Amino acid sequence: MTARRSRPRSILASVLAVVLLAGVAGAVSADSTFVPSGVTFKVDDAARTITVTAKLAFYNRSCTPGASCAVPAADISRITRAIESMWNNGSKVRCYTLIVKVEARAVASQAEAGQTEVDIGLDYGPITIRAFVHGQHAGSAPPDHLSNSPEQRVEAAHDPAAPTTWPSQTYDRTYAHEFGHILGLDDNYDTSRPGFPLPGASDDLMFRKQGEVTNEMATRVVERSGKVDVKKLKCGWFTEGTQEKKWVGKHCDEADADWTINAEVSTAGLRTTELYTAVIDPKTHKGTYSYESIGEIAGGTYTQNGKGVVTTAEQSDGTLLMSLSEILVRGVITAGGTTQSVTAPIPATAFTWKPAATAECP
Repeated sequence: MTARRSRPRSILASVLAVVLLAGVAGAVSADSTFVPSGVTFKVDDAARTITVTAKLAFYNRSCTPGASCAVPAADISRITRAIESMWNNGSKVRCYTLIVKVEARAVASQAEAGQTEVDIGLDYGPITIRAFVHGQHAGSAPPDHLSNSPEQRVEAAHDPAAPTTWPSQTYDRTYAHEFGHILGLDDNYDTSRPGFPLPGASDDLMFRKQGEVTNEMATRVVERSGKVDVKKLKCGWFTEGTQEKKWVGKHCDEADADWTINAEVSTAGLRTTELYTAVIDPKTHKGTYSYESIGEIAGGTYTQNGKGVVTTAEQSDGTLLMSLSEILVRGVITAGGTTQSVTAPIPATAFTWKPAATAECP
């Protein structure tokens, strides 16, 4: 269940022209070697998902020359289900859910696999073989199984001399593990110490078939791809502005019902610090909020507080509009050695929240 990287990177240099044509569908010559562009990534900020689509081409490597030995559709469906069921477990890349889709088909031979497909030979022999993905790291840096750098991405290669080969019958988790190599991951186990993980490695699916797909794995797949800037993923919400008052707020934990906004108002003879704290039901998008303020006026200070109703609504431009009802606040003014109770209305107001980037919600 290991990714083989026995062939040097220089092999690919001789077929650079083929790689540059990787976007062109169709079969390739039987003796060519290249890295297919079989894995794509799509980010949906509105749904907060990252969809990874892998195109696989299965052929029967046990077929004798001249015979017709197509891979049964049932086998392809079974393997596809095994991969997707393991990988679609809700793993997160920051606040985005990783979605894995497998588009697989049967081909008559390895040579018939397209340049946008990862070819996999299924072995139907009487003795079960050890599954492996033939690949190499994308860059020339020394291998680092803990690195998320695109240079460390494992690239499954189309190589007639050393084809990727899986047994036609094995554990579902074995297929899912091998698929991890196709997505760019290394093995996490120490080949010099059977049963032990590599230093710092997690006890996940890339260590043993009893492991699970983890957030760490999902993040490494996405970052190693080099096609998604994880820092730009819109996780949480952020608001700021200077209309009449200067305010800032951030809501980074999606599971937290509390939203807070800090505001400052400075005018001639008046300086106020305000705190809005809203508790919102994520299902109904409704809740309550509290308002607290403390300020300075000429010769004294004052405090105010009150409670109201809050609602949120997502807008067509991807922002979130938070509407706060008008409230009646009660407070105390202390000035010149005297204290006076006051009651005043605070008009309805609204704050526009934008999806937060890493700078606001790491």
